[in-house]
Amino acid sequence: MRSITVTGVLVADQWEPDGNVAGLALLTDDENKYLISPGDFGEDFKTVLRKKIEIRGMMTTKARERRIRVLDYRLIVPTRSWS
Repeated sequence: MRSITVTGVLVADQWEPDGNVAGLALLTDDENKYLISPGDFGEDFKTVLRKKIEIRGMMTTKARERRIRVLDYRLIVPTRSWS
């Protein structure tokens, strides 16, 4: 395990047969995918699903699969647009 801080968009990655979200992943701007360890998300993450967040946690790699055990996270608030 190693400490990591990474920014990306939180997305649903796995679903239960009834359609509920069973797994989450963070997709980064540089096209990396980090799976969120089971049990590290709950009702809090539903409010930031499909939004850009920064996660601080512990990462493990197994068979080219990156998984993060979340210690904390924060919402990245977009800056003003050009228009």
